[in-house]
Amino acid sequence: MIAARDTGYFACGSDYPGPLMDAARDALPWLDWQALRDGLRRRNRVAHDGDLYGADQCIADVQCVEAQLAGWGII
Repeated sequence: MIAARDTGYFACGSDYPGPLMDAARDALPWLDWQALRDGLRRRNRVAHDGDLYGADQCIADVQCVEAQLAGWGII
């Protein structure tokens, strides 16, 4: 996301994933922006609040990220 911002695809004054995703919502070709944004919110709750999620949810979130990266040709 930072590379896309720095290349000029969208403008954002933050290096944090949430603001970057919000700023890039209409600028990048997302497969499912909302699912990825929800996954990021869950990630933040794990990292900052100590919340835990079941394996099924975690696997689904990782698969969503993997599909997006593949869709962009990164992996």
